[in-house]
Amino acid sequence: MEPVFGIGLAKEEKQKLANLLRTRPMDYVAQEQVALSTAPVWDAGSLVPRSVVLRTYVMNTQHGWMAMPGGLVRAAGSDGPVVSMQRGGHSKDAWFCGTVR
Repeated sequence: MEPVFGIGLAKEEKQKLANLLRTRPMDYVAQEQVALSTAPVWDAGSLVPRSVVLRTYVMNTQHGWMAMPGGLVRAAGSDGPVVSMQRGGHSKDAWFCGTVR
């Protein structure tokens, strides 16, 4: 299914969505819409702005929680602000260099 942004729905569309949620709530997941960061992405020979997210990871060690020195960057495709691999997005590893204190 495609994501649905409630803010962009007309009153009738909101009512229809509310009815679907009441009928089959187990088919839906809600997520807060947050403002995404933007970064330059090389696309077809030029730099273009794309929405990006950085997913970081932590692990539980015998000394407590520890942040991993990297993560996963996802960049939106050219069709809009939704960062999704199914919608033309891309992903790359990210590594952080420096001293951890």
